[in-house]
Amino acid sequence: MPAPATKMARRCFTVMLMLMVVRMSEVLFTESSLRSAGRSHVNHPQAHARKSLSSLRAKDVTQETEFQEALAKGMPLVVDFSSQWCGPCKLMHKVMNEVEAKFEGRVQVLTLQVEKNAQLAGLYGIRKVPTVMFFGSGSPEPLQTFTGLASGESINQAIEETFL
Repeated sequence: MPAPATKMARRCFTVMLMLMVVRMSEVLFTESSLRSAGRSHVNHPQAHARKSLSSLRAKDVTQETEFQEALAKGMPLVVDFSSQWCGPCKLMHKVMNEVEAKFEGRVQVLTLQVEKNAQLAGLYGIRKVPTVMFFGSGSPEPLQTFTGLASGESINQAIEETFL
């Protein structure tokens, strides 16, 4: 028979787990019910981080037509396929902002949310996020692909080798 201290520790651990599950359920329920009601503002820190993250980028692609228009411009295009829930994607946003600032006017940089653009993500075989693809001037075929979190140095070097 286990010692009373061990039983007490197990009970405390079980209670803590139950409280964590209840709290997570409350947060998820609140987010989903507010979204379904048409409200985009959720009153907790994670929601503020997501909202401010999307506003960091100069051009977030919300429709496939915007992506097609960017391809048609004839400028080299770097597309960041990402997701709001993805931790590495949030870090990649910072990298892509730096890339965009460095190559402004010479290379277009877009962010494409895979949840909102599932058909386009499927067309390019996006299985992991973040994924960064380089597209040549007007070509729908990717020239180069980075899967996972990549450093700004490696992206910058690849852009210079591929496009400039």
